[in-house]
Amino acid sequence: MRIPAIDERMARIRHLHFRAAKHCVIASITLFLVAAAQANAQDPSTRVWRDVTGKFSVTAELLGSDNGEVKLRLKDGKDISVPIERLSAQDRAFLAGSTPRTKRTPVATNIAIAKRLLAAPLPSAEIGLTELQQLLPIPVFLDIRAMESIGFGTETQVNLAKGHASLQDQLDDALNGLDLSWCTTQTALVLTSKEALERRFADTRFYRIPTPRGRGGAGPLFDRDAVIQQLSQRVSPQSWEHLGGRGTVNAIPYFVDKYVITQSPDVHRQLAKTLKIKSMPNVYKHRLDLTAVTVSMETAPITEILDSISQQINVPIEPSAKLSQVGLDLSKTRYKSSIHLESVSAKDALDLLLSQVDCTWVEDGKKLIVMDSNEAEKTLSSKRFAVKLPVPETSSFIHLLTESVAADSWEAFGGPGTIMPTRGRAGLLEIKQGQPAMREVEQFMLELNAIQ
Repeated sequence: MRIPAIDERMARIRHLHFRAAKHCVIASITLFLVAAAQANAQDPSTRVWRDVTGKFSVTAELLGSDNGEVKLRLKDGKDISVPIERLSAQDRAFLAGSTPRTKRTPVATNIAIAKRLLAAPLPSAEIGLTELQQLLPIPVFLDIRAMESIGFGTETQVNLAKGHASLQDQLDDALNGLDLSWCTTQTALVLTSKEALERRFADTRFYRIPTPRGRGGAGPLFDRDAVIQQLSQRVSPQSWEHLGGRGTVNAIPYFVDKYVITQSPDVHRQLAKTLKIKSMPNVYKHRLDLTAVTVSMETAPITEILDSISQQINVPIEPSAKLSQVGLDLSKTRYKSSIHLESVSAKDALDLLLSQVDCTWVEDGKKLIVMDSNEAEKTLSSKRFAVKLPVPETSSFIHLLTESVAADSWEAFGGPGTIMPTRGRAGLLEIKQGQPAMREVEQFMLELNAIQ
């Protein structure tokens, strides 16, 4: 016998159970979708990675990159490291904008560049300069000003051929036929023209070179002239000053086997390869040499890039009021630049950026002023430097310094710079120079004292 009241109550209970179950299912689906969305939001870099041949691929999460390798996490939780140069062009382009790289100090960046240049070459390919910049796991600066002056641009194709022992040999071969070349600053690899390499990137380096004894008699005990003659005859003869070039080589007074050579970076490389000699390590002490910055901007006004550097070093950077008088308003759109440098010294970032508009920077109290290069040359300052040499050798040292460092900036060659012994103070030199040249003098003296 069915009782209507009970049947109605049971029907209502079944209806409530159905609604509860329905809501549970909807809630479960919602929670699943939210969790999936959160997982995707937390893991935007999980993607299919392919090698340079396109034959191999793997789905993995990007963890980061350092020292030329990308770190990936596979679906099974296993972590692997893959050389960046073995990845496809698309993956390398993705890394250029998305990789959370470990920030290096300028010293670490300098070491990384030296190691990579001596390491294995890149896979053979024909690629554009921008792609080459993205491919290398070190800071690369494209000297657009120099390239455009000889009709090239960022998409100029270079042929990375096989058969080279190292990356630096491969770069020499790839760029040589295009009238391009490369050099390194403290924290960047610079791709530029051969003409700019000689004119703007000439480098003064110290060498220790075995020196033969003289022939006796009234001559010198050690024949340093023979060493100098061998250098200039065997390596790029036309590049040396006595044959019309800009390169110089001088023996350092009072030291038997130490020499200072000012030459373009490619000639320094030839010296190392042909004569098996190595320059002595550089020493960096300027505060901007020791401060790392990262700058990555595409076709941005130079003033915006300077603002980014200023914020990172916590030092105001201001354009000189006189720049507008020579037609340089760095805030205008005509003065835009593209720069992608990671963990480079602040000095390198400033020097490379401002080289594109023939400007430089000077220190003015607690701020930096951007100036036209000619104006900066007139910002004279005086400093005294101790020279650890016997008094009779001082005049020889003055000749060495003025010939090796910013030669055109000295009074004897038409510039404003002067150098003379301090009266009554043996071994002390008084030097007056424009700030950019004075920085070179300070670097020279720092490295000279280091080898002593």
